[in-house]
Amino acid sequence: MPQGTVIKDSETGKVIADLLEDGESVTVLKGGRGGKGNNHFKNSKRKAPSFSQHGEKTEQHQIILELKTIADVGLVGFPNVGKSTLLSVLTSAKPKIANYHFTTLTPNLGVARVFDEDFVIADIPGLIEGASEGAGLGHHFLRHIERVRLIVHLVDISGSENRNPLDDYKKINEELNKYGTRIKDIPQIVCASKVDLLDDDSKLKDFEKATGQKVYPVCSLLNEGLTELLSAIYEKLKTIPKPSRLEDEERYSLEKDYNQKFTVSKLDKGTYIVEGGLVDFFIQSISLSSPESFAFFQKNLKDRGVVSALKKAGMVEGDTVIIGDIEFEWIE
Repeated sequence: MPQGTVIKDSETGKVIADLLEDGESVTVLKGGRGGKGNNHFKNSKRKAPSFSQHGEKTEQHQIILELKTIADVGLVGFPNVGKSTLLSVLTSAKPKIANYHFTTLTPNLGVARVFDEDFVIADIPGLIEGASEGAGLGHHFLRHIERVRLIVHLVDISGSENRNPLDDYKKINEELNKYGTRIKDIPQIVCASKVDLLDDDSKLKDFEKATGQKVYPVCSLLNEGLTELLSAIYEKLKTIPKPSRLEDEERYSLEKDYNQKFTVSKLDKGTYIVEGGLVDFFIQSISLSSPESFAFFQKNLKDRGVVSALKKAGMVEGDTVIIGDIEFEWIE
C-alpha cells in the first residue's frame, strides 16, 4: 500500500492503523491456526487414522483503505482558480491544465526547492460549496488536506468567472472548518491568482483589507510573484512541526487465545453440560466424522480433566453430556 494509507473499520469508521512512514507495515487481521491431517494422529496402534482436525474457523471483517496524500503544502481553492498552473511553475510537476472545472480529480504532487531545502506541494482538486458534506466529491478531496502542514489558499482575485473573491475565500474556509478540527487548525497563506487580469490593484487592496491577511499576488503565466510566495512558504514551514499520525482507535486479531478453562453443570437428572473456552477449542478442532475420531475426542476429554469433573458432578454411564453442539451418551 502507498505511504499515507489509513486503515479503517468499515462499520464504525474508527482508525485501525495509519501507515505514515515509508516502509511501515501492520498486521490488521490474523488468520486461524491450521488443522492437522490424519497422518498427525498416527501411532503404533493407529496405523491409518480415518479422521483429521479442522483448522480454526475465523471471522470475516471488512476494512476501508483510505489514502491521505502526504505533502508539506496543499494548494486549496475553488475549481479553475489556477492551482494546477501554480504547481507547474513552483515545481517540476506536469499536471493536466485546462480552462474548465474539475480538470484535477486526484492530487498532483511536486517538489519545490528553496535555499537547498525541498518541500512537497500538493495540488488538491477544487472544492465547492457543500464540500464538507460530500458535494462535488468533497470528502474524497478534503481528506488529502488532513496531512499537509500548510495550506496555500488560492483565490481568483480577478473574478474572471463572475465570482466574488471574498465570498469564495469565506466559503472555502467555512468548508474547511466544517470538515474537522485537524484541517481547521492548519495554518494558511493567502495567494491571489490571475493578477494579470486586473486593471489596477484596488481589488487586491480591498480583499486584503477585508480579510485582514497578508496576500501574495501571483501570475503563474508570467512568473510574477513566485519568488515572494515560495520564500513565505519556506519561512512558514520552518515554524510548523511534521504531521502526526492518526491515533489507532481499534485493533483486530482473529487469532483467538483460548483460555482452556471449562465448567460442568447439571441441567437435570442424567444430563450434564460442559461450557467455557475449552469447549470452543473442541468444537473448532475436533472432527466427529467417524467412530475413531469420536474415540480420540473422548480421550481428549479424559486427558484435559473433563471426564473427572463430570464424574465429580455425578455423571454415570448412560447419562447425557452436552458440549457445544455435540450431545452424546456417556459410555465407559
